Amino acid sequence: MKKILILIIFMFLLIACTPDAFSDNFSEFKNKKHVFKVITYEEVIKAFDSTAIVVFGFFPSKYDCPYCRYAFPIINEIALGLNYKRNSILFYDVYDIRFNNSIEYKDLIDLIAPKMNEDNGGYLCTTNDNYIIRVPDLFVIKQGVILYHFLATVLNENGNPVALNPTIEYENKLREVYAFMLGLL
Repeated sequence: MKKILILIIFMFLLIACTPDAFSDNFSEFKNKKHVFKVITYEEVIKAFDSTAIVVFGFFPSKYDCPYCRYAFPIINEIALGLNYKRNSILFYDVYDIRFNNSIEYKDLIDLIAPKMNEDNGGYLCTTNDNYIIRVPDLFVIKQGVILYHFLATVLNENGNPVALNPTIEYENKLREVYAFMLGLL
């Protein structure tokens, strides 16, 4: 009995001390309940062929994306309100593969782009006639089908991001769209 108790305490400590890569990178989530789990490239590829919620973003240490910092707390609040649990929204930092225009980045775009259409939130953005993953972009995927995606970046008429100056209307739109999306699964 003593061994079982020690084992249970050890497992609890192990779980409690597990590093949280998301809150380690986004200080506003440090010591707060959240639903995000940082995943690898291989895991994001698998997620787009399964049932998952994936959000693309940048770690602030690489590029401090104001849209990510604005959208992630809203996503988290809505997800928690819908009883989503820890690690239920998969976060993938696309900064390095996008910046380097790596083969992995091209493969990820080749995987995602054909699954997108006007009915599920529109297409990926383009720059110089090439697809680009802008952030933060939230995807709801069911059995490999993108049910919906939403890019929370305000773009100008040339397709370039404009300075974040959120209005109540913008925040309300984000809340409405995220609540719709997170209610799909």
